[in-house]
Amino acid sequence: MSKHSLWGETPRPFFFKGAEMKTELVANVGKRGRLAIAFWVLILSLGMIAIPTNAYFSNRETSTGNTFAAGTWENGDQELAPTDDSFVLNSRPEMNFGWMRGLVVMNRRDRIAHCFLKFDLSELPEDASISSAELHLLGIGIPPPKATPIAVKFVENDAWSEEEITWSNMPPAAEELDSENVQWIGWYCWDVTSKTREEFENDKVLSLMLCSGENAVAFFGSKEFRFEPYLEVVYISNNPTSENSDDGRPFIEEGVFNEILTEFEPWLGD
Repeated sequence: MSKHSLWGETPRPFFFKGAEMKTELVANVGKRGRLAIAFWVLILSLGMIAIPTNAYFSNRETSTGNTFAAGTWENGDQELAPTDDSFVLNSRPEMNFGWMRGLVVMNRRDRIAHCFLKFDLSELPEDASISSAELHLLGIGIPPPKATPIAVKFVENDAWSEEEITWSNMPPAAEELDSENVQWIGWYCWDVTSKTREEFENDKVLSLMLCSGENAVAFFGSKEFRFEPYLEVVYISNNPTSENSDDGRPFIEEGVFNEILTEFEPWLGD
């Protein structure tokens, strides 16, 4: 009998069986894998499964505590001009200075002057998540030539106007937000981010007061001046706006500064 007839057609040795089973298993897995791939390609092509894009960011908490809605979020940079600005002077308690082109902050020779500014935050997009906010003023005269610390404080009461505010009726100031050393003619800024965020969530009106320490005086341009104060707000929004100065806040002639400073002489004296 030949070797072939000894084995017959069946059964075959175990090592032949294992080889055939392995080959069959690989063939079956390969078929199933190809079927699975074909199935998912068909599902995706029919749009039956949505790939998460902007919806992934829906209701995500931000570092500022705001909640993002689904959409395309972009950065915005907006400069807000004050709706009201003026200063008050203790030596003229009933006098209003809202019409002047300059603002003064003073604490010298028994004369004290505070500066008030108000901003309408409703000009920002309703869904804005504020990243930063800075108050900018142009210093136009700082005698004597030494660093003068000027502090900005939050004012809770917004019921004042530049046409009516005086030393006698000025609203009280609350906590100090920032301080800046003012020394030379030029632009200066103060960080007011925390209260800008808070007021944007509340009545959307921000009131601020500038004041100084002892033996200090500084002059700034008001909103009646060519280069008015402004609040620069950087935020994230579905509808961002970029409204800022493209002129680089250029320097202006010294004669214009002197012209404005002479307006203060009748009220401030020596």
